[in-house]
Amino acid sequence: MRVLFCNVPTLKRLLAIVVLSAPGLAAAQLQLTDAWVRAVPPVSSGTAGYFVLQNNGTEPVTVTGVSASFAHHVMMHSMARNDDGLRQMQHVDDVTVAPGEKIAFVPGGMHLMIMGMDAAPSPGERVEICLQLKGGDQLCHDFEVRREQP
Repeated sequence: MRVLFCNVPTLKRLLAIVVLSAPGLAAAQLQLTDAWVRAVPPVSSGTAGYFVLQNNGTEPVTVTGVSASFAHHVMMHSMARNDDGLRQMQHVDDVTVAPGEKIAFVPGGMHLMIMGMDAAPSPGERVEICLQLKGGDQLCHDFEVRREQP
């Protein structure tokens, strides 16, 4: 039998590497609240989604994409003023949430654009939307379909 000894700082570093590389850890750090999708007429093929994302962990977490089974394409967008002073949507490739930080996706600000819906979900219905995270994890959550902001 062979016994391996190492000092405490080395052991702590090894444990940190194992824990941080464990699947699902990034998703476990995140808390997703106030999730809703704007209800639209049945003939609409697109809508918007909103939520608040908080990182309760000790490491930054990056959202690299979004998907939904009821839509062909979901993108993150922000609103910014152009040179003419008009507000316009801009595609956002990724969003990093620092430890302890909270980021709100709200009407008129950062939001999800949900496009290519086969059928518009009805008010009161719940739909699942998944955030893809850097490193391969994902965080899926039910979003309530509503006509107006709560």
